[in-house]
Amino acid sequence: MSGASQRLTLWGVWLMGVTMMLWSLSGCSTPEQKNIDEKNQSCTTCQEKTDDAGAKDDVQKDASIGDEPVKDDAVKDEPPIKKSSAPVPEGFVNTSVFVDTAWLEKNLGKVRVLDIRSEENYNKGHIPGAVYFPRTNFLRTFNDVPNIVTDAKTFSKHLRKAGISKDTHVIVVDDNNMLWGSRLHWTLDYFGIKASSLHGGIAAWIKDEREVTREVPTPDVTNITVEPDKALISIYGDLLKRIQAGDKSLIVLDSRTKGEYDGTDARSKYGGHIPGAIHVDWAEHLVKGSNPPVLKSVEELKKLYLDKGVTKDKEIASYCQTAIRATHAYLVLKALGYEKLKIYDGSWTEWGNKDDSPKEKK
Repeated sequence: MSGASQRLTLWGVWLMGVTMMLWSLSGCSTPEQKNIDEKNQSCTTCQEKTDDAGAKDDVQKDASIGDEPVKDDAVKDEPPIKKSSAPVPEGFVNTSVFVDTAWLEKNLGKVRVLDIRSEENYNKGHIPGAVYFPRTNFLRTFNDVPNIVTDAKTFSKHLRKAGISKDTHVIVVDDNNMLWGSRLHWTLDYFGIKASSLHGGIAAWIKDEREVTREVPTPDVTNITVEPDKALISIYGDLLKRIQAGDKSLIVLDSRTKGEYDGTDARSKYGGHIPGAIHVDWAEHLVKGSNPPVLKSVEELKKLYLDKGVTKDKEIASYCQTAIRATHAYLVLKALGYEKLKIYDGSWTEWGNKDDSPKEKK
């Protein structure tokens, strides 16, 4: 090696040494060391992530039972309320007439459930918070006619004991194809109380395996006083006058069986039907053999009545034997959007036992 080359090499080594020393003093790593540090840092970060994940799990477990707030990402959604086995048919105009079990379970704390089954069945198990409300609370015998709506004073007293006030939303529950329940529902409408009927009744609630209790609630007594809405009721004298006058704005709807309507099945002194009455058996509202009992589709229910000429522009007075089945028709028509609805409270028990009332047979 020549002297010049040897001097150049020594100069380069010296320059590299100075550079390394200055880099070290500045706290920086050499490029080679930097690569090594980055790899080590990467491994350290991976380990820290693993440790953090484990720590988060511990924190979440502690927070769920302690006083520490649970982080948002640790909050689990409540399990969804299971669907009802008896959903309300879609398409009703008045969607508040019927509710299903899923809706009721979600809103139990906002409503008052009235259970009108027998006291024995109520005591065996009922919907949490449900108040036992016997039929005698809303029905009476008047002038030898059974199942007449009770008077305002008496009904007010029973409503107070049940913890019902003017703004209470009542849910009616029964175990008889929503039949006797429909009578209480109409009575609540008649006295101005917001009401809905549980579609499928208690059978749907039990089938859905929702909570049942034997605990009897003790609601706070209210001071409610109610008055009847006479637009929702027909009485014998007024109905007779309109029929004799040939009032075309009125439809009399017979909700009994075909045999009762025809007169072959007489359940009063006389058989037959009110002159001009249109016959639609209330049982046609339900899906045959359904358990729990469910209503047919809205389209089927519409057709059932429109095919018989029962239209929304007319006033409709429904009757049966004792105004129980008639109220089922009332609820279905109300849900379909009919507004001019009445119940002939005396029904065929009153009409069919009078010697001088006009009657028809087929």
